[in-house]
Parts: sequence; structure tokens; C-alpha cells
Amino acid sequence: MARDQEKGEKKFSTKKCYECFEHMKLDAIECPFCKSRVGSVDRNGIAKKPVDWISYAVFLVALAALALFVWKVFLN
Repeated sequence: MARDQEKGEKKFSTKKCYECFEHMKLDAIECPFCKSRVGSVDRNGIAKKPVDWISYAVFLVALAALALFVWKVFLN
């Protein structure tokens, strides 16, 4: 236990939601209070916000469509 504290590692029994800051179980994937998706716990005991890969994919498709539109309309 002393070695964990020397390294700065803490063991938590719960984690806090990054949105509403309510405590929940460590294995929870959704906050029971605000229904936000949550990830693993960080070194401060707050749940990490998971990456929304679908939003990134939609953005890239929209950017490609915009580039194609600009290329077709203005450069031809």
C-alpha cells in the first residue's frame, strides 16, 4: 500500500461523473444520474470522457463532401 502511494497511484472504490460529479461504481459505463457515458477513472477519481469516434467520422465525411463540392464548383 505504501508503494502505491509513493508512486502517486490511488485505489478508488467509486468514481465521479465528469458531467454531474455524482459518485458511481467503478465498473459503471453510464452515469445512473445524468445518463452520460463514462470511461475509466483518472488519477483524481473522476471518470474519463470516452472518445466519440462516430462524430469524428461524420466530420471527416462532411469535410470530404465540402472539399469535393468546392473542387467541382469553383475549380472546374
